Amino acid sequence: MTDSYSIFRDDTGRLQITPGPGGDVLVADFLQTDIRDSTVYCDLVLAMLKRNMAGRHSEQDRTIGNIYRLDVNRDQATLTNIHDEQAPAASIASADLLALMQQWRAHLPDRP
Repeated sequence: MTDSYSIFRDDTGRLQITPGPGGDVLVADFLQTDIRDSTVYCDLVLAMLKRNMAGRHSEQDRTIGNIYRLDVNRDQATLTNIHDEQAPAASIASADLLALMQQWRAHLPDRP
């Protein structure tokens, strides 16, 4: 699943992600618009995913970013556009999002 995405820095230094075959445009957009270069937010989402995958779900396993609400449970993560109720939601296996987020995190500096 994570090989369906290409993560890189563009000529301006901005972190980008391009979905390939099997990748989801909304998942890529979530990383670019909501996570961006924020190590704090990235680490928060990573911790939430790991907690849920370990079976420790809580009511607080939802986060709202710039464009998307992320709801997480043990098996699946769902992204919903908070500005457009007509926009389709995107679902991704929690394990796949965790792996993709770990790749994204590897490109971030160790600062907020």
